Amino acid sequence: MTAFRAVFLLGKIQKGQRLLVHGASGGVGLAAVQMAAEEGVTVVGTAGTEESLEIVRQNGANEVFNHRTSGYIDELKRKYPDGFDLIVEMSAHTNLANDFELLAPKGQVAIVGNRGEVTINPRALMMKEASVFGVMLMNSITSDWLAASSHISRFFCTSKFRPVIARTYPLESLSSAHTDIMDSKDKFDANLPNLEKKEGLMSQECELEPAIDLIIIALHNTCNHWTIGTP
Repeated sequence: MTAFRAVFLLGKIQKGQRLLVHGASGGVGLAAVQMAAEEGVTVVGTAGTEESLEIVRQNGANEVFNHRTSGYIDELKRKYPDGFDLIVEMSAHTNLANDFELLAPKGQVAIVGNRGEVTINPRALMMKEASVFGVMLMNSITSDWLAASSHISRFFCTSKFRPVIARTYPLESLSSAHTDIMDSKDKFDANLPNLEKKEGLMSQECELEPAIDLIIIALHNTCNHWTIGTP
């Protein structure tokens, strides 16, 4: 949901454009990579370990860079001299100033994550007529939820990509899952209890794995809309 909001609903990325996911190995980052790649976007992702880089590559990135390697920003600028139309930023407190250097003219930075204050030079935005916007899922209105659930259900029906799960948690341990995310311990999935299928709640477009069906149900339940497909 957050990835869709950042990349498509607010970022309005288009086929053929260039997307940098700065911190692509987490849940939101991988979802952004997968969905953008499926739409024909040139996707570049960064991660901090060789294992994570390979996961990002396998999930649709055209190219990957280790953001813990000295000089990777210069390497990005050398390989993508025209810059990126959209940058999805997971650590604005660390990367925002560098993001401005990597933007294409009129490019955008979508801030998904931040853990502190940052000092920037606004002239970098002025020169490119670029912009920065924040992403907060709780600001979604009903039409946003409907657009997201339609896009995501269609994505799971037609795409080869699926969520990457590093570990599972029972519902009573969700606080531990949140702690692990904040400690940058990769991906997670909350192990939901068995839910009985009810008529009218499953995907009407295709047969999905049970876990995917539950995701779609949750999306529609959030906006009190129970039909799957284009609203």
